[in-house]
Amino acid sequence: MDTLEAPADFTILLLLASGAHTAPYTGVMGHRSSNHMKHFLLLFSLTILTFNSIAQKVTVIGTVRDFETNEPLTGAVVLEDKLVNGDVIDSLGNFQLTLEGTSNTIKCSWIGYYQLIIKNIPTNIDTLELPNLKMVTNYSAHLIVEFGPDVEPDKKKFRAIKKQIEDQYRLSIDGLTYEPEILKYDIVFDLSNPTQLGEQDP
Repeated sequence: MDTLEAPADFTILLLLASGAHTAPYTGVMGHRSSNHMKHFLLLFSLTILTFNSIAQKVTVIGTVRDFETNEPLTGAVVLEDKLVNGDVIDSLGNFQLTLEGTSNTIKCSWIGYYQLIIKNIPTNIDTLELPNLKMVTNYSAHLIVEFGPDVEPDKKKFRAIKKQIEDQYRLSIDGLTYEPEILKYDIVFDLSNPTQLGEQDP
């Protein structure tokens, strides 16, 4: 079992709460007892809140494939937002990542593709399974990578793919369905905002 270590700022709070820095004794027993009770309650509350937040870590297990070909995107990188904490997609398209921070967001990136963002991951669970993640070719970025920055984006292809994403791409998790938000460089799924019940991933 891993040992939980409280952060440095929490240690300081514990010292303050336990009476390491209090006003001098005033000679009034009631006043001193009241102070000690306040310190005890503060210490107890901080301990419960902090250790709950430290202990609750969500592990995300998923599979990432190409939206059009369904091939595993081997080598793509999944990172926890705002942290250097991630995993590399293996030859079968699989990854596993235990979240360490508080952003509750992961980002999957690969050259020539829209960045895939899963945000507002629930924190009241131990494991979140995402078996059907798909990354979509960004034809503007893909053409620039292959032919240089002067190439004209394939707008017709982009419009066709965009419509296909809107019509077909859904995430289904525990009976809830989530639709994507398509941005300029990102495709975003917000797990705090399900759209309907009962649909399955394509």
